[in-house]
Amino acid sequence: MDKHIIGATANLPIEFLFNLDYNSGHQLGIATKHALAPPLLQEIILPAGAIGTPHILLHSGIGDNTELALLGITTNLNFSDVAKHLSDHVRWDIPFTVNDTTAIENVYFRNPPFQRESLAEWQSNGTGFLTTGLINQLRCLRNPNKNDVWHEETPVGNATAHYEL
Repeated sequence: MDKHIIGATANLPIEFLFNLDYNSGHQLGIATKHALAPPLLQEIILPAGAIGTPHILLHSGIGDNTELALLGITTNLNFSDVAKHLSDHVRWDIPFTVNDTTAIENVYFRNPPFQRESLAEWQSNGTGFLTTGLINQLRCLRNPNKNDVWHEETPVGNATAHYEL
């Protein structure tokens, strides 16, 4: 299935824009999920959402030192942008079945031996298939400019999504 979706980005680049890396600052388009084993990362990823991430950071003492002091929280890192300029977008998960032997349904859900192997690998060292999640592609989209649903532009600009599929 992946090859068909990514193939659409080559054949219909206007309708299906390809995005190599959502972390580049340009969010729109279709991208494949990148999964790295934690020992290879040079950063900490805190995937708690637009609300949860700043909540965790602030309670950990990472934020504006004046605001943290007013709350009685000791500052560990003075970073005034935490919990500022927040935005989020709607996401729809659309599960469907395809006639493809590489689909997740055939690779994992209909393969009990692979399920057992995957669970054993994850339990022994925290790596493998079960660390990647079930989503392997995302499409971040915007409503057309002619659509009057949005009366104002989002705070983070026109290179970010209104919704995600």
